[in-house]
Amino acid sequence: MAHNLACRLFIVIALASAVALPVPQPGAQETFDSVWLEKLNKQLMDEQDCEVAFYVRLNEGELGGRKTMEARAQCEDGRAFDASRVEPEATFTIRACDVQTC
Repeated sequence: MAHNLACRLFIVIALASAVALPVPQPGAQETFDSVWLEKLNKQLMDEQDCEVAFYVRLNEGELGGRKTMEARAQCEDGRAFDASRVEPEATFTIRACDVQTC
């Protein structure tokens, strides 16, 4: 029983670590998303006083021929925010991830 619980815990931790994405660091190799992530990091710090610890979800896509960007950021202080942007908009729409009940 304890072995089974340990295996389940290991799987949960492994999945969580596979999903969480680190914040790009200065001087890190540029990736396709680093430019807009840097802009989002700055906007979250300026508007929400959120120092991003990691990203839970990142998504780039296209809608009607326009580039879309979505992310869920986890702040160092435990808060989380969803952010989205559709080009040519310059700023992200940021929403706090609050507890929801159905």
